[in-house]
Amino acid sequence: MGLDDLVSGEIAKSLNAEDKRLIREFKLQEPSASKRSVVYGIYDRRTGELLYVGETQALIRRISDHFRTRSGSNLLALVEDDDEINIEGGREGNIWDRTAIKYVEVTGSRERRRLIEEAIEAELNPRYSSD
Repeated sequence: MGLDDLVSGEIAKSLNAEDKRLIREFKLQEPSASKRSVVYGIYDRRTGELLYVGETQALIRRISDHFRTRSGSNLLALVEDDDEINIEGGREGNIWDRTAIKYVEVTGSRERRRLIEEAIEAELNPRYSSD
């Protein structure tokens, strides 16, 4: 089965090989839960610096909080209070483009996620502490 076998005729004509590969990958992929219990790290893509390590029971919601809320230990609040880094939030900001995320899915209790989060934080020393 080739790439063209997974994309219908008219649509396939306007796509390059990479586009067809992505569509094939999407169609063959098994769905996964959007509520993932994880330990995650947020990196500055420009410098490669680890900015923050956290744990959550729902990754998508937590990342959204980091980029939209200016309170507590949300990344947006942390970078806005930091005069040594030029990352800005909001619609016109660059926080979405400037950052990348790594995560590992962790089954089990919150205590287990916290243990892994603390170990990663101690090992990699992010710019902002999760405490």
